[in-house]
Amino acid sequence: MNTRLELTDTPKDILIKMSEGNPGALMVCINLLKYGKEIDPEAALGGLANVFDLDTFGIYGSDIWVLAKDVCGGRLDNLVLLLRSHQLGITRKGEILSAISRTDEKAFDFVAIAEKVKSELDSFTWPYEVGTE
Repeated sequence: MNTRLELTDTPKDILIKMSEGNPGALMVCINLLKYGKEIDPEAALGGLANVFDLDTFGIYGSDIWVLAKDVCGGRLDNLVLLLRSHQLGITRKGEILSAISRTDEKAFDFVAIAEKVKSELDSFTWPYEVGTE
């Protein structure tokens, strides 16, 4: 799969490419950049790592919004948790993509995933009170 983001992209370029003009996706990406490092302090690139994960998965525009709002229950910490859990081998890319197509908030047990992630990364902050909107 081809990714859209390039090392030469400015933050504005990244937001435009990822959101595809979808206002909900734009807010999710802005919030990932703003709060991602607070939720996952060990992320090498802070919230930008989460945006790169979405790009690597091929998740853009309205799919970002569906993932954040419907699958993750409108909770930014759940979205960051889900992306980090994939990096740790706890969840699979196919599970995440399938949940987007079904818009299935019940697809993941976020409490169980959080326990596993926190056992690997004790500085991971979950729950974290900020929404995706």
